[in-house]
Amino acid sequence: MIASGSICKAQLPVSHTVEALPDDQFVVEIGGKEYHAINGDKVIALAKMKEDLATAQKINTELSSQIKEALLERDLAKAQLALVQQKADSFESDFKRARDDAARNFSLFQSERELRVESQAFIPHGNVKGFWGKVLTALDSGPSQAAFKLVIPTATFLRAYTAKCSP
Repeated sequence: MIASGSICKAQLPVSHTVEALPDDQFVVEIGGKEYHAINGDKVIALAKMKEDLATAQKINTELSSQIKEALLERDLAKAQLALVQQKADSFESDFKRARDDAARNFSLFQSERELRVESQAFIPHGNVKGFWGKVLTALDSGPSQAAFKLVIPTATFLRAYTAKCSP
């Protein structure tokens, strides 16, 4: 009896209903303050929405980290592309410079060749008589110069090669 007769502050009576809202919700006044009262179905729906919110926030943080990683990978790929382009530009400029050098060197070679041909007209080739004169004339001819430039180095190579390969 004592328990049923005592009233605690948590059991204050509802003064009155201020407003009835849709879906069995009410605005009530207790102890001079207004509160929103909802039914059990709405409590369950709100709890589910709260769980969905927590899941969505977790997914959102994971997606944010994935986006940051993807942006970093993109920036890295752009930096690598810039380096590759820089190397390609360097190779292209080196190639152009080498091509220009080759053209210039070929032109120099042609000029030198023409000068050699022209200068041979100024080298005196006297009429030499006797045995040594004929030897010198033979050595000055084209075939003998080819022999010195081709046959002698080839023979020397073959002699050295066969000397190394024989037991």
